[in-house]
Amino acid sequence: GIERDVIYFGTRRAHGPEAGVLAALAAYIGGCIGTSNVYAGKKYNIPILGTMAHSCIEAFDNEEEAFRKYYEVFPENTILLVDTYGTIEAVQKAIKLKKVIKGVRLDSGDLKSLSKRVRKILDEAGLNKVKIVASGNLNEYKILDLVKAKTPIDLFGVGTDMVISRDWPALDLTYKLVQTLDAWGNIKFKAKRSLGKKTIPGRKQIFRLLNEKGHYIKDVIGLFYERPPKNSRPLLKPIIKKGELIEPLPSIQRIREEVHKHLSCLPPSYLDINTTRQFKIGFTEKISSLRVV
Repeated sequence: GIERDVIYFGTRRAHGPEAGVLAALAAYIGGCIGTSNVYAGKKYNIPILGTMAHSCIEAFDNEEEAFRKYYEVFPENTILLVDTYGTIEAVQKAIKLKKVIKGVRLDSGDLKSLSKRVRKILDEAGLNKVKIVASGNLNEYKILDLVKAKTPIDLFGVGTDMVISRDWPALDLTYKLVQTLDAWGNIKFKAKRSLGKKTIPGRKQIFRLLNEKGHYIKDVIGLFYERPPKNSRPLLKPIIKKGELIEPLPSIQRIREEVHKHLSCLPPSYLDINTTRQFKIGFTEKISSLRVV
């Protein structure tokens, strides 16, 4: 299959400690199975996953001792980092520990060839259940390349490209007034008309059209009080009124489940990272015919 699990490793590349924690939360909601950020794990109940650091191994006189001491602290969740000195040699040392480890992590080198060699060594030692984790400046394109090459990598740890926007560092948004309400309850619609920053008047609702299988077809933008078009459902609803929550916020787990559900309702082509797709958007007749004051 094409799917692989991903762990969030990006805290040290974040724009500050708080950003690292919030990114861990966003990554978990988006589909990551866990984070190496211990505080984020404690605060948001996110599974804490990760491995020993290179500094941990270098702090001991040899790798064998580092592996053994790490196992003593984390006997049920040991994933050993095996590329500090020599990857193949380190894997062989891990086998000689005669301990039940969860996995080994490759953090450098040719991940395609190394993962295959490591998998063969582990399998020949009867350790077919030991997972192979890969990390080291990975992004979605490198991961897809590794998966298509049928490498035996079970988990990917992604850091920098998970926590920063390398390809689009700024999000350009327009925030403008769209309607006013006078003392007599009359609505006046407002819009900006300048070239490049034209806005659409009126308090809005977004209606999502679905086919008979429940898959998304397009979104239609209309006025908030309009009736939903046929085979659609409204997406926007009030959450805060007069500064107070009017309904409980969903749990992080529930949000995560909703994200997964909505992604599964998109046409498959929208999940192809090598192809640009623009989701269809339309407008209702009422909002298109508004007169602006």
